Amino acid sequence: MIERLARLLLAEDWGGTLNPPQRAALRYLARANRFSRAPSQLADYLGATRGTVSQTLAVLVRKGLVAEQRSSIDRRRVGLELTAQGRAALGGAQ
Repeated sequence: MIERLARLLLAEDWGGTLNPPQRAALRYLARANRFSRAPSQLADYLGATRGTVSQTLAVLVRKGLVAEQRSSIDRRRVGLELTAQGRAALGGAQ
């Protein structure tokens, strides 16, 4: 019964143009504070490799759902922000 409920919940994440990892990344970014909205923190939260998260973020940026902001002090640091489209894609499913 629990396994069936888990599958039903996961199936809901496949709606629209986003896959479950993309939707999970958007949910994380919607809730995280400005210090935690970085690719490495997202990778830690999702339990994924940094390479996998990097590819997920690249897709979200191309779709216009996430914006990257480079630090003016250290150009290697990237901050992530949801765009208005990203918030709309999440809708009420936060």
